[in-house]
Formats: sequence, C-alpha cells, structure tokens
Amino acid sequence: VAGEALEDVTPAGLDRIGGDTRALLLDPGLTVVVRTLQHPAAEEVARHRPVINCDDLYESGDDFAGVYRGIVARVRDLAGSGPVVYAVPGSPLVGETAVRILVAENLAEVVPGESFLDLALLRTGIDPLQRGLQVLDAHDLGFPLFLHLPTLICQVDTTASVLLVRDALQLLLPAETELVRLADLGSPEEVVETITLEDLRPEHAGLRVTLLIDVVGAQF
Repeated sequence: VAGEALEDVTPAGLDRIGGDTRALLLDPGLTVVVRTLQHPAAEEVARHRPVINCDDLYESGDDFAGVYRGIVARVRDLAGSGPVVYAVPGSPLVGETAVRILVAENLAEVVPGESFLDLALLRTGIDPLQRGLQVLDAHDLGFPLFLHLPTLICQVDTTASVLLVRDALQLLLPAETELVRLADLGSPEEVVETITLEDLRPEHAGLRVTLLIDVVGAQF
C-alpha cells in the first residue's frame, strides 16, 4: 500500500512523493491499482505507466462500505497473479478504510505517504501539541458536535457535504464566524482563503477541500 504524497483529502503531484515510493509506483514489474484517477499524482502516474483505477466502483456502489469491499476484492484478486501496489491519495493511514481492511487481513505492507494534514498545519500555523487538534469527516460529523479545539473538517467534496457542514456549524456559531478554506494543497492551484460561515456555498466544495474552524472557547 503506497500513500501518494497527496490526498483526497491534499498534497498534489509526483514531485511530492519520496523516491522509494515513486520507484514502486513506476516499477513496470508491479501492478499498480489507484483508488481514484481524480487526483494530480494518480493522473501523472497513469501518464507514465498502465494503472488500474477504482473509480468504477465508486460510480456503481450503493454505499462506501460496498465500495471498500470491492476495492479489497480487486486488490486481492490481482495479487493472486503477482505483487500489487495499491496507491491512495495522501497518507494510507488517514481515512483509508480499504487500507485498514487489507492490513487487518495481512494482505498489505504500508508505505507511508505525506498526509494532507501536514500541509494543512503548515498553512494554518497550528501546532497540535501546543493547542490540540480535532479532525472530522464532513460525511460523518457526529452529534453532538464539539468545537472545543481547532477543528479541521475534511472531505468537503460535494454540495451535500458542504451544506451539511454549514448547517451543523450554524447551530453553534454566529453567521460572521470566519473559516479557513484549504483547497488543492501542494498544487499550483492551491487556495487558502478566509470566508465567513454565512458565505459558505456549494461552490466551495471540492475533491480536496478542508475547512478550519478555530474558535475561542468551547462551543457545544
């Protein structure tokens, strides 16, 4: 399992991937499966060599659990014919359910990659050891929502997810509360911008978008 130096949610091209990991991805003797081609690094790998992607599983799956089972089955089947690299955006240890399954079944060895969290902390100046940090999934915020620490909400990737986040935050925070929107970190298209909660709109969603909420005092 190779974590590309980019994420879902994240850092962007092959230039951000370490030499050993890049060599694995480009090794013609290995079968490379990418979780998705909708990522700059995956697209770059595909320009250099044949890859198998799992976008069809996302398009045909009824839910994410089914998609992850399909990915595991695909990797397992291909591994029956030889060594396979399963490449994911960013760190394989952050938000990668299929990786956890493969490791639990002793089917994979993890090769670390740069997480989107690394660049998010760099861009925002937050030191999680000094101030603490909460990382949430926009698709599963949980209830009740606690904003007692600086909070990164990741995978704000669809209209539904950005509206879900906005509605949840509006229950706790004033409309003029400022958020930091982090998009396409590590790429030439990188955006780090401050917007107010009331201005959070569907067009602010994206495949590699994270929001930072850094409020003073606990909010419940």
